[in-house]
Amino acid sequence: MKKSMILTMLLMLCSMGAFAQNKATADAASDSVKIFLGNFTKFVSQIEVNDSTTEEEYEELDLRYKNFNKLYTGKFKKQMTNEQISTFTKYKTRYKMKVLDHKLEKKTGRLSQKADTIGHKMGEGLKKAGSEIGGFVKGLFSKD
Repeated sequence: MKKSMILTMLLMLCSMGAFAQNKATADAASDSVKIFLGNFTKFVSQIEVNDSTTEEEYEELDLRYKNFNKLYTGKFKKQMTNEQISTFTKYKTRYKMKVLDHKLEKKTGRLSQKADTIGHKMGEGLKKAGSEIGGFVKGLFSKD
């Protein structure tokens, strides 16, 4: 009887130790997910605020974004709750929108510059064509 009581106590102590270790591991994983998510949200928020980012800086930022994405898919997604996945996806979308906005702004800036150049050249051409037409009309109706 004494042996079975001692054996039961040892078994309980071992299982309690294993449970405590699993809980500690789960808590550490939860903390690392929170840190990862916090770093990613801070990364995206800083990009959204800064409007003077150069093209070279965007290339560096894109490398950091790709590293975050690799960590997310390779390690953290499995450990995240649905709410954390939703938060990550929200900030991922905000990052992509900021990059897209930058690319469109860059392209529209180039397009507007080209349009200004074309408009200026067309204006000069129309003035010359107008002068030719005016001279033609004067030639029709004047005799000097």
